[in-house]
Amino acid sequence: MHVLTAVLFIGFVWRWGDIRNWTIYYSTLLYVAICNLLYNFLCHHYPLWRWVPDWLSNHSLTDLLYIFIIVPAISFLYLSRYPNQSPFKTKLLYFFLWVAAFTLIECVWVWFGKIKYYHGWKVSWSFVFYNIMFILIRVHLKKPLLAIFFTVLVTMFLILVFNVPLNNKH
Repeated sequence: MHVLTAVLFIGFVWRWGDIRNWTIYYSTLLYVAICNLLYNFLCHHYPLWRWVPDWLSNHSLTDLLYIFIIVPAISFLYLSRYPNQSPFKTKLLYFFLWVAAFTLIECVWVWFGKIKYYHGWKVSWSFVFYNIMFILIRVHLKKPLLAIFFTVLVTMFLILVFNVPLNNKH
């Protein structure tokens, strides 16, 4: 299912992404990969969620697929199809459709047992996270330092709420 997700998003990027202007989005794609790597570093011994591998042999390989292919592809599609010239209502609808779609996709992953939650994380937290994620992806494209500042705040908030131990001795 995870490899299929990667193949689908590569196809979506190829079909609907603004590939000619990929350099516009490059720093934001690096930002989302780094954020994903940061989660893996901080939560290695205390995961809030883990992928259940299917064709790949373990969580780490599956996660690398998300870090370097799926999440950047999602971000690229979100940004390159963003309705820049549209009224605010259209932008808001676009945003909420992406949040709803990825919350629904995650529900499917839960249903098929392809993701497991730990330490109090649940799909409702993913919904909140997707709201923040899509906002920060857009903010990063326009004002990277502001996005990094809010990323640090959100990270600190999540560490506190979920009691993530930073000493790796739990």
